[in-house]
Parts: sequence; structure tokens; C-alpha cells
Amino acid sequence: MTPETLSVKRRRFLYFYVAVLAISSVILFTGFLLKALFADPQQALVTEVWDGIIFETAVFIGATIAGAALVALIIDHHQQRLGAESDELKTVIEQEGLLGVYQDANDPKLIARLIEAISGAHREFYAFGLGLGILFNNRSILQRLSEQINQNAAMSATILTGSGTNPGVANRIEEEKSWHESKNINYNVNWADNFPAEISTSLANWVNENSRSRVKVETVDSCFMFGAIVVDDVVFLFPYGSPDVRGSESPWYELVYKSGSEGKLASFVRRCVSYYKKN
Repeated sequence: MTPETLSVKRRRFLYFYVAVLAISSVILFTGFLLKALFADPQQALVTEVWDGIIFETAVFIGATIAGAALVALIIDHHQQRLGAESDELKTVIEQEGLLGVYQDANDPKLIARLIEAISGAHREFYAFGLGLGILFNNRSILQRLSEQINQNAAMSATILTGSGTNPGVANRIEEEKSWHESKNINYNVNWADNFPAEISTSLANWVNENSRSRVKVETVDSCFMFGAIVVDDVVFLFPYGSPDVRGSESPWYELVYKSGSEGKLASFVRRCVSYYKKN
């Protein structure tokens, strides 16, 4: 709906509102006039009883119409304010290029969307994070990525995870271990080594030998503060929380990742990607 259309609709509403008020005013004025003219029982318009009925009816109808008009005006005011807030929110969402929000790493919609994005990719799959358990736990993503690499000679894949020897990563593991033990919950303290090893093995098994040079799975001496998966012109990212919140429980956000069209958050991710590519 265009702003011109909204303007026309509001103008028509105001015209209607004024007309309703005018009608209610006429009815009320007529009722009071009749009451004044025929207040004396000897000069009744019909009879004293019927004059009272007519007067009360006129007042009721006029007051009802006036009240309805007032309520309509209040509703219109609030709708206008809510509409402005909605437009502002929509502008922010568009500026940031927010395409989707997913409950966590186990959200079937997220898995399906990642596979869909990979299926349409032609250039790059670039992922980094502490462990990237979403790739470890969903081999269907890695299998589709392998197929895309085999089919497209321009497609490359880079997967970076945090090294267990990094002090920050080691501290994170210790924090999570302590919390899980306090709750008698099993915890894999070797995920920093197991996850990248399994991811690498899966890709090695599925990617053709002549395409493996375009695949890199490495651990880096860095404690990532968030995880991200870049697939051509979109990026999927998630934050890390407190020790009692597993990475798999973090919400995921899908954003436009296209220079000149992306928002502040996607530009921030691009800076991080640039850093790891240089180092």
C-alpha cells in the first residue's frame, strides 16, 4: 500500500468523522429544541409522555453516534501511532537485512534453509565457530555441501573451529564441564578435537579427490565469541551464551551478506571473515 493511498484513506475517514459529528449535533440540537419548545404539557408536540420519549430517543441516538465517532477517532489515532512504529521497525529490519530467525541449531527450518542455501551456492561456504556442532550433528548439510563442491568447480569450503589449546576455548570447556557435572549431565570434554575431525572425515569421504583442494577444515588459535556460516550472499550466525547454555541452544539469525546491501551486523561478520582469511 502506497503512502498516497494511505493519505486518501485517512482523508476519507476524517470527512466521514466530521459528517457523523455534524449529524449527531443536529439530532442533539433538535432534541433539545423540541424539549424547550414543548416543555409545557399544554403545548406538547404530541403528548407529554410522547414528547419525553422523542426527546430521550433523540438524545440517545445523538449521543450514541457522537460516542461512536469519538471512539473511531481514538482508534484511528492509535492505529496511526502503531503504524508509524511498525514502519520504523520494518525499516530497521530491512536496513539490517534480516531474513529469518530460528529457534536453535536443532530447528528443522534452519537445517532445511541451510541446505537450500548451499544448493543454490556457486562461490563460497565459509564457517567459523568454537565447535560448529550444527555441522557435526547434521551430516546432511555436509553431504549437500560435498555434492555442490563436486558439481561446481568454482565452489570452495572453509571451516574453522577453535583449538582446544587456546586458553579461551580451554576455559570455556572447563566452565561447561563444571556446570554439567553440577547437574549430573554428561559432557563431551573432547568436542574441540572431535568435531573438526569428524567434519573433516565426512567431507573427505564425500568430496571427489580432484575437488578436495577447495576444502579446508582447520582449528585456529582463537576463542570465537559467536559462530557464523556464510553461503554466498547470506550469512547464518548465532551467539554464545553462559556456561549453562549450550551452543546448540542459541538462536540463529539469517542476514543478507552482500556488499552494499548488508546491514551493520553483516558488515561486522564480514570484518571477522576478512581477519581470519588474512591470518
